[in-house]
Amino acid sequence: MQYPSPELNPQHQLHRAAFRSELRGELHAATDHELFDRLSNPNYLASIEDWREILQHPNGSQRFFQICNNRNFTQYEVLTKEYVGRLVDYLKLRRVELAQDQLRVLEIGAGNGRLSEMLRRVAGQESDIEFIASDNGSWGIPKLFPVLRIEISDALKELSPDLVLLSWMPPELDLTGELRRNSSQSEFILIGDQSCCGTNQAWEACNRYRAHELHELSAFQLCRNDRMTQHGELLQHSATISFRRAAIPAPGAALLRD
Repeated sequence: MQYPSPELNPQHQLHRAAFRSELRGELHAATDHELFDRLSNPNYLASIEDWREILQHPNGSQRFFQICNNRNFTQYEVLTKEYVGRLVDYLKLRRVELAQDQLRVLEIGAGNGRLSEMLRRVAGQESDIEFIASDNGSWGIPKLFPVLRIEISDALKELSPDLVLLSWMPPELDLTGELRRNSSQSEFILIGDQSCCGTNQAWEACNRYRAHELHELSAFQLCRNDRMTQHGELLQHSATISFRRAAIPAPGAALLRD
């Protein structure tokens, strides 16, 4: 026997609609809170869509600012799963091109060590890439992951890296001088917002190195200076620039810095 569906009077319908709306709001708030907590966890490597969800929130800019400025986990380059994965792929390709059994990648100015740690995790334990995070500790950034306390010049001399990573140089400070003079690495990669990281000269090519942007990586970058427009467009500021050692100076190379 099938019972007929009872008809709700208008008052009941209003109450039910209000209850559904309240329930959706509570579920959304709970989901939103969980996402906020995940993005504030240094062990969680979020997708760029996770970050878009936060940025598209009515208070997105404020929430994004709060996450990036977490006292215990400050983020300058906001790592995404897509970016880290593509950077690992790029490094694997470079290992093959450089004919290295194992590629030693040294990160200088590593801060809390998260970039090298996420690269290590994505590459896997059986990877043929060795990641070493180093920092001299002058900024007092607490280590969240393994970081070797050492000066840049000593790290380059003692570790002889094949490739060097440098993410978010301090403003008005060019840390590339040691890299340009060093003879061990075949390439160094700068990551960050060129308008506030390092100096203009730090991002320039020179006689020994040719510079080009890795657009396939930059497209998936996110940093603390990014914002979402009213039309849902993400304004990105960070870039990844590769500096590869030049075997033979190009014509006119004498015009470039040494």
